[in-house]
Amino acid sequence: MCGIAGFVDFKSNLTAEHLCLMRDKIESRGPDASGEFFDSLGDYNIGLGHRRLSIIDISQNADQPMFFKDLAIVFNGEIYNYQLIRKELENLGYQFKTNSDTEVLLISFHAWKENCLDKLVGMFAFCIYNKADQTIFLARDRFGVKPLYFSFQNQEIIFASEIKSFLQKGELSKDSISHYFAYGYTDTTESIYKGIEKISPGTFIEINLKSQAVTRKIYWSAQAHFEKVPTKDSEEAIIEKVERLITESCRNRLVADVPVGIFLSGGYDSSLVTAICKKLKPDISTFTISFDEKKFDEGGYAKDISDYLGTNHHNFLCSEEEALQMNKILPSVYGEPFGDSSAIPTLLLSQKTSKHVKVALSADGGDEFFAGYSRYARLNKIIQNKAILRPLIASLPKKLISQLLSGKVYNLEQRLLKIQEIVRSSTAYEATASIERYFSAQENRRLLSHDVSTQDTSLALDSINQMLLFDTTKYLTNDILVKVDRASMNFGLEAREPLLDHSLFEYISSVPGAMKLKESQLKYILKAVAHKHIPKSLLDRPKKGFSVPIEKWMTTIYKEEFLDITTPQNLNKNNILNTEEVEKFRHALIRNEKINYQKAWLIFQFQRWLEAKDLV
Repeated sequence: MCGIAGFVDFKSNLTAEHLCLMRDKIESRGPDASGEFFDSLGDYNIGLGHRRLSIIDISQNADQPMFFKDLAIVFNGEIYNYQLIRKELENLGYQFKTNSDTEVLLISFHAWKENCLDKLVGMFAFCIYNKADQTIFLARDRFGVKPLYFSFQNQEIIFASEIKSFLQKGELSKDSISHYFAYGYTDTTESIYKGIEKISPGTFIEINLKSQAVTRKIYWSAQAHFEKVPTKDSEEAIIEKVERLITESCRNRLVADVPVGIFLSGGYDSSLVTAICKKLKPDISTFTISFDEKKFDEGGYAKDISDYLGTNHHNFLCSEEEALQMNKILPSVYGEPFGDSSAIPTLLLSQKTSKHVKVALSADGGDEFFAGYSRYARLNKIIQNKAILRPLIASLPKKLISQLLSGKVYNLEQRLLKIQEIVRSSTAYEATASIERYFSAQENRRLLSHDVSTQDTSLALDSINQMLLFDTTKYLTNDILVKVDRASMNFGLEAREPLLDHSLFEYISSVPGAMKLKESQLKYILKAVAHKHIPKSLLDRPKKGFSVPIEKWMTTIYKEEFLDITTPQNLNKNNILNTEEVEKFRHALIRNEKINYQKAWLIFQFQRWLEAKDLV
């Protein structure tokens, strides 16, 4: 696990000093070692930089950049099946100098070029420079667990694990700002800056440095697997195979030359991962963050699971003072505006866990793969009754609709307006994109004089799997995985995702939605597996989710800063947000009136990021 950064400069202006500056902007991703390769070849200058967090083969022999024949690599991630690939390469006559997965990845590219991607089990983002062919090859893992930013403008190719490594970032993107206020994150392919993109999950880019031609290819697609012929396996067979695939994935992700632990919330996903890992590694440690507010606290549930399984458990309380401290570093950690308030406890959990272990397993992906969010059941019922609801919604008084659109009726706005959007949607995918918005299209236009459209996807899928496709390719990639990667790597902690195994996904995506949400039972298949390892009585409780006391925080510890940072004078410095719209939130907060605190949080974090972006 590491951080990478580099460039190809056809104007030959960028130097080794620039490379080291780019690399060390992401020092927290790799505090154990650093390395660089720079060459000036006349037609261009090239630089590859690396910061290392040593997990597998922690000797200096495995430092990067690493070289083999005419190839050089910088790599961020882990290849869990590297030992199997190594044996295959040894049978082809290749010899190895290290015990690292980096060398296996590099030599596998020499042997099979881009086809090596099909063999990889893991999370990765890497760059390979082929001096003989004069090409650059950049690739990102299937789900986008590991980040990779890229730009090719002004005759400069720049790539990096994080946007903070880009020394010149340029103009802000209106579309990305709109997308942020709609969903709380920037989209899959675009960053907050024009011209700096994110390489999409399951995609590689190859650049011919002689012709400057760019080739892009999707080597793996979540949507393609959803669209496969549905499995005809019985319910019993599905549960058995899912259990076997999760077990194998956990076994792979426990491989490390450093201590490994687990983030445990006490919910189904993390409890199942912990139960399986405990059998594979009896001395496993677990880590939980808790709150004073009972409504948000999962510490007791996590302790019950830990006591039952017998893990070495650590519970950390998120105090208000610590919440304030984590909020201060949030813009610099994420590099782009990021609106998920659970980033605060995720940062704190990562900081405290990193003092005990160097690798932590997280159970992200369970909700998106197995239908775990309560909104799936509610949305599915509305979709099934669209024919009945459509005329009822259409008959609503125009005055009420006008009030809803102006945001004057907050409670009804969250219900009727969403139902209206659902019944107007042509597909469940479009409905999901609509209801998961924070600021509606109309609100975005009032706030920003701009909105971003969500392209509808025509799919021959049942409604449940359409919802899961949206959340897997949008919410999971751009919110959940970004949150965990930046938070953990900021404190030199590697987070691994055992439920994000592509073999597991390829199978579960072929299971009909009716089996995943059977008789309105959320996460039916995964729960059936979990009950084989942990008594149902310990797990069967209302889902909390990883949320924070945002209303309390916004009206207490963050209130003063919010009011200060959103004054008309501060807003007018950048002239992006409509001051009249923001003033509605400010005045309501001053008068202690109810507001939509999630929307206020998005405004708060955007303004904080704007003020800090030039310092990141």
